[in-house]
Amino acid sequence: MPTASGEREQQGARSKDHLVQASVHATGVVASLAHAPRLAPGVLRLQPRLAPSHLAHHSARDLRPAAHGACARTLGFLQTSSRTPTQGNPRQHPAMVARSQISLTPQGSLFVSICVIQRSPQDDEESLDEHLIYFLLSMNLPKLLVIVGPTASGKTGLGIRIAKEFGGEVISADSRQVYRGMNIGTAKPEGSQVRRVSGSQESIHQLFEREVHLEVDGVRHWGIDLVKPNEDYSVADFKKYTEQKMKEIHKQGALPILVGGTGLWVRAVVDNLLLTETASDPVLRAELDARHIDDLFAEYKRLDPLGAETIDRENKRRVVRALEVTRLTGKPFSQQLTQGPQKYDVLEIGLRVEREELYQRIDERVEGMVAAGLVNEVRRLRDQYGCETESMTSIGYRQICRFLAGKQPLADAIEDVKRDTRHYAKRQMTWFKRDERIKWILQPEEAILLIEEWRNS
Repeated sequence: MPTASGEREQQGARSKDHLVQASVHATGVVASLAHAPRLAPGVLRLQPRLAPSHLAHHSARDLRPAAHGACARTLGFLQTSSRTPTQGNPRQHPAMVARSQISLTPQGSLFVSICVIQRSPQDDEESLDEHLIYFLLSMNLPKLLVIVGPTASGKTGLGIRIAKEFGGEVISADSRQVYRGMNIGTAKPEGSQVRRVSGSQESIHQLFEREVHLEVDGVRHWGIDLVKPNEDYSVADFKKYTEQKMKEIHKQGALPILVGGTGLWVRAVVDNLLLTETASDPVLRAELDARHIDDLFAEYKRLDPLGAETIDRENKRRVVRALEVTRLTGKPFSQQLTQGPQKYDVLEIGLRVEREELYQRIDERVEGMVAAGLVNEVRRLRDQYGCETESMTSIGYRQICRFLAGKQPLADAIEDVKRDTRHYAKRQMTWFKRDERIKWILQPEEAILLIEEWRNS
């Protein structure tokens, strides 16, 4: 007997065909109505012979307005036809016209409406009976829970609590926690590396790479320690990894929980961004690399004001790349994000923390990092990879690198880490506030209620 999780996976695999199925079904209903007797005004209920078992009929009033688009188009067609004599009989007008309309609901279901308009026997243009058939075709999209918020807002703790409550596994959406050895400065959760036992069909890559996860307080965490600090890891890499990992989590009957503050990475998964890689131009890259960061940022802000609001202006490599793509394509970097078909039934929860409290948490976190050995961690990574490596330009690492290079006292470097982290938190909130789908909460209990309602929907 198939398991519930197996059935959900099969349903999700079929969801991409539902639009075609709904179109064919709607056409069939329209064709059947063409031979039906005169109908009583009102909402028609689908008969079993017309409704496949996977279609749910809803006669709730709140669905009726959404169906009126079909009726408006149908009425217009009928009125136009009534003024145009049909071939062979100038006085013969269509007695019945039916049109269907299909759209996607915010919950990821297909809403199908079929409108039938009939004339009265007296052929009075004012005597038009309107009939609506409407139903929902559930796409059974796999569920994805997302927890976002600024740094130091408590995302990790909430993710663990929810994973325990609802049987979930966490996937980190932090663009710096993917690097091995960068532990203290990225605030990685403390846990133990676990290699999950796999079946005999697993490949060597799966055995030694994908199946390694971090166990934190009994909760599996993925997306951590994936590459070395001198290896490239893009948002496209993260999207591919995360989608594969979510398939595995769903297959286990668990709930994937995407937790992190890297806005673009979160959006890439939630909105199924169709990411295109623009090849680097060596000549242009050399020109940009030779310029000062302030000059680069000023040009980028002029060409892409929206992107400049959220980019880390102190991260030269990121600014160079964004400016390079903008100039090569002639289109702002922030606008080169095309959304693909919806893949998941998503609930996004955002952690809101008052500014003063958040800044205090940030200061305390930075001081705790220094006490835990941040300077030694940066020194070790510098000796192995150098401070010019892209990963080492992250907040907390570039400032300590300046101290190790003798460019400023340690106390000043620590204050710079605090200041830059506060600025980063502000950019994060700027990004997330643009997404009206995020449900903002102050207390964990609010999240529990939202999740319970969402899971039962």
